[in-house]
Amino acid sequence: MRAHLVSARPREAALPRSLARIAADGWARDESGACLLSAMRLGPAGPIDDLIGYEARVNGWGIPHHDDVGVLIEWSTRYARECLRRADREVKALFTFSEPHDDVPRTARVTFWAEHPGNLPYSADFLEWDTPAMVLSNEPVTFLYPCDDIQQELMEEMAGVMVAELGLGAAEAVTRVNAFWHDHRRLLHSGLADHQDARYWARTACHTEVGDLEET
Repeated sequence: MRAHLVSARPREAALPRSLARIAADGWARDESGACLLSAMRLGPAGPIDDLIGYEARVNGWGIPHHDDVGVLIEWSTRYARECLRRADREVKALFTFSEPHDDVPRTARVTFWAEHPGNLPYSADFLEWDTPAMVLSNEPVTFLYPCDDIQQELMEEMAGVMVAELGLGAAEAVTRVNAFWHDHRRLLHSGLADHQDARYWARTACHTEVGDLEET
């Protein structure tokens, strides 16, 4: 599945009606303070000890099976982006993918949670996972993907190049870096990032020609 995530390219696959309807319904806050997709909210939940875990459980949704893995990935990412776009606070989306086995087809699942002070992120142990997964956010962050220290340093260097040599603000540079890796479906732990330096990837992320930045 990692190979599919790395090689997949954006396409114009219309969202299934069920996913489009959930995204269009937007978000609601229940009595517990949880941030829930309106279509998922079932009713009063009462006091909740683990708001983030509760949000992730309620907001989770399986993406309809499709034989074309590219379409499955496209549906997942477009659905997440549509939901994140409608959130009025910082929300993160988690994608998990499973390989087919026996009579069970390849599947994808997307869930969401908000940031709550004093609560650990739902994916606090993200780096320890051995299954393909991605995280997206509707706020600029410096790290969204499962990568090692060297690859994280590369992302930070890319943002630095954009600030120093392309004149972008720090927040915009971080957003560009994250958007680039998402749009191209390149998981940093695939090792592809190691083949070029930060300046190369910064140029590519900004859709500039390789020679546009002067060598230092």
